[in-house]
Amino acid sequence: MRVSFYGKTDVGVIRNKNEDYFNAVNLPDGSYVFVVADGLGGHLAGEVASRTAVTNLIEMMKEGMGGDPITFFRESLEKINREIEKIGNSEPDKKGMGTTLSLLYIKDNKGYIAHVGDSRIYKISHGKIFQLTEDHSFVEKLVADGLITEEEARHHPRKNVLLQMIGMKKEVNPQIIGPFPIEEGDKFLLCTDGLSNLVSDFEMKEILGRLPIQEAVDYLIDLAKKRGGPDNITAIGVSFGRELVLVDEESTPVELYVDDTKEQEPPGLGSGEKRRNFLLWVAIIILTLFLIGLGYYIFHNMQKENPKETGVKPPGNFVATLGERG
Repeated sequence: MRVSFYGKTDVGVIRNKNEDYFNAVNLPDGSYVFVVADGLGGHLAGEVASRTAVTNLIEMMKEGMGGDPITFFRESLEKINREIEKIGNSEPDKKGMGTTLSLLYIKDNKGYIAHVGDSRIYKISHGKIFQLTEDHSFVEKLVADGLITEEEARHHPRKNVLLQMIGMKKEVNPQIIGPFPIEEGDKFLLCTDGLSNLVSDFEMKEILGRLPIQEAVDYLIDLAKKRGGPDNITAIGVSFGRELVLVDEESTPVELYVDDTKEQEPPGLGSGEKRRNFLLWVAIIILTLFLIGLGYYIFHNMQKENPKETGVKPPGNFVATLGERG
């Protein structure tokens, strides 16, 4: 099955350094690994944590994973967790550093996920979007316990408080998923919270469903920046099989997605305002033709009733109405 992928990271609008890190690799055995990480810590420490976690994990995978990916990911992330914690404890300027990490591994049309933190992996399949990872955050626990709603969590002041990240504690308990089947037409999005905090699941689904992978990732990152971009923004899009996208001759500007208080027009469909204007003009044309026909009918009948009169005008109210429409 053909695999198309594209990744991009952006510092955002507010930050002056980028502590996100990502990589996408086609391994020698024909498998694929996609991973994003969002570093946290003091001066440059977050950047060190995210880069170290991603590069070390991929190097381990290149050396050989053995027969069981689930065991490999669990043991590897525990090892990397200890390494980053050790660096943080030995270098004062990096004390307390850590990173999220979300990884998608594909081999023989089967997928595996390894995840720690609040970066996310989404799957878009058969016109629906699924968040495959769970946020290891304080707010997500409140939602799971039924104390707040998903909508309240979206704007909660402690939204960024993490209960788990690599390097945070001596032990880490990653979320491991797999194997699960990969089907023709499936798409995946890996992203840091700089994107997921600003773009809704609905918008992700529509954009990824209607644009090729590279255009979709660029569009999503531009959209997050358009909405303020207070954090670093990173995304990887992955598509399996021939990309099936809905195409329209008229492109849709990013501005259509600025207000996410309601479901927006998807890319490629054209704006609702333009469609409303078109329907209004159609109605005006139909009404005008009707009035012209009515005028001709009245004029013709009046000529029959007054055969000696010529140049008979339609009634005054008809002329006024026609003038208003014109």
